[in-house]
Formats: sequence, C-alpha cells, structure tokens
Amino acid sequence: MPGDGVLTASADAPGPAQRRLLLDEQLGPSLMSALLKRGMDAACVVEMGELVGASDEAVLTFATQDRRTVVTRDHRDYRVLDQLWRERSATHFGLVLLTENAFPQTRDSVGSVVRALLAADLPEPGGTLYLRPVERS
Repeated sequence: MPGDGVLTASADAPGPAQRRLLLDEQLGPSLMSALLKRGMDAACVVEMGELVGASDEAVLTFATQDRRTVVTRDHRDYRVLDQLWRERSATHFGLVLLTENAFPQTRDSVGSVVRALLAADLPEPGGTLYLRPVERS
C-alpha cells in the first residue's frame, strides 16, 4: 500500500491495445464479457473474491501490482485517492472515470462504455481519464 512503501507503476507499460483493465464493483461481468469479446484484457472486481467489498485503496493497490487500469463509476472517491497517492509520491497504473451524466445506467450502458473504451486513448500510469461517450458507427 502507498505509505507502507511507495508503489510505482513500471515505465514499460503495455501499449493501448494491450492495456489491462480492472472494472470496479459497480461495473459488472457483462461489461467484462463484452470487452473480452472485443479483445481487451479485462477483469472484474465482483469476480475476484478477495476484492469484493474491499476499500478503493485496496482495489487501486491490487490493480497497480497487477498492472491494470481501474475503470470505475466511483469518480469522486477515486479523484481523492488519486490526489492522496500523488502526495505520497505513489503511482497507480491509471484511472478511467465514468460519470452518471456521461454514462447513465440504462439498458445500453454496457455498449456505450465499450464503444468509449475502445475509442479512448487510455491514460498512462499515474494518469486519469474522464471517459466520454462516442457516437455509434
């Protein structure tokens, strides 16, 4: 954990096509399955027993150690956590933040998030991206 020893994401981060994602608890297995079908490396907190119910810091620490970018709807808490890590000189492996305004939870929300993630320039280690919707093609 940051503070117990500084975590730093490796400089040899995978390129965008190889980026590994960790979907936070509010983003379920259906999003993970849709991303996997499109060739993205995605894991889901709700399918990882040790992370279910874990603190946001524990999730971010796990993701950093596993070289994964966290994708979450919990943007307010993760912005605070991002700042805390910066103050500790710790570097996570990247954050992708979704807001309710940009991605309301509807029947099409999985498709909207998938399209946006596939089109996005995902953040480098230590970076944060507020994901924006893209038009259907």
